[in-house]
Amino acid sequence: MMSKLESQFQSQWARSRKGALLVEALVAATILMVAVSLLSGAHHGLSKLWLETRRHQLATDELSNQMERVLALSEQQQTQSLESLQVTPEIAEILPGAALEAVWIDDSLGRRLVLKLNWQRRGAAQPLQLVGWVSGQSASAQPPQEVQP
Repeated sequence: MMSKLESQFQSQWARSRKGALLVEALVAATILMVAVSLLSGAHHGLSKLWLETRRHQLATDELSNQMERVLALSEQQQTQSLESLQVTPEIAEILPGAALEAVWIDDSLGRRLVLKLNWQRRGAAQPLQLVGWVSGQSASAQPPQEVQP
């Protein structure tokens, strides 16, 4: 049996808890809404990052394919090929405003081809570059001298 004191204590406790469940539910709902909004923002940012990473990988593949194609040709065919150098139509659809540029460099380090691919991105971004070495020396470079011990 409950004593009068226990009964009085339970009724006071019940009166002090009135509305507490509503406050707890509101706090929990607020925390849940904040968590969902943070997660959706993070998901949106990660989706954009994934898309840019994929575009960068495709641009790297395009440069590699173009470099391999050009360097497999004879020197005369290389010059002709570089005059008509264009991004493949599949890549042009994926990379907005994609443009290829080729530069021959012939110096003491050797003859090399630099291919640059640029496309429209957010912010100021440098073009993606790939260097292909045609030969170990340039035509103007002196052959190395052998050193006698």
